Amino acid sequence: MAHFYPYGATNFATHTEELVYRALGKLSDKYYVFYDNRWTWRGKDIQTDFIIAKEDSCIQVLEVKGGMWSRSRGQLLCNGEIPHQDPITQVIKQKKALIDKLKYDDKFEGFLPISHAIAFPDTPGEAF
Repeated sequence: MAHFYPYGATNFATHTEELVYRALGKLSDKYYVFYDNRWTWRGKDIQTDFIIAKEDSCIQVLEVKGGMWSRSRGQLLCNGEIPHQDPITQVIKQKKALIDKLKYDDKFEGFLPISHAIAFPDTPGEAF
């Protein structure tokens, strides 16, 4: 089972974050899952839904979005409407902030691939 920080979270921002939290619990003990991370970096408040780290391997920043998502003419839509915040731009900014923070941390050495992803738990796979 994955290691969670915080362990045993019960106060989820959305039902979709809870679904993803529970699903990530099925990962092996080589994974570390950080839920609802908040920090200030270079004067900006940063919040990530999940940061998933695999021991000696890689890190992934995961943004979770509820609602029914689709794509029309290259534009992501949530419940048929243009979202107020583009989730792709959002998760890329989160990833870049994490990379920047790690570059300036004396405890972090070496190279580790860092990627980003978005989960749409309410949306059936065929929607895209």
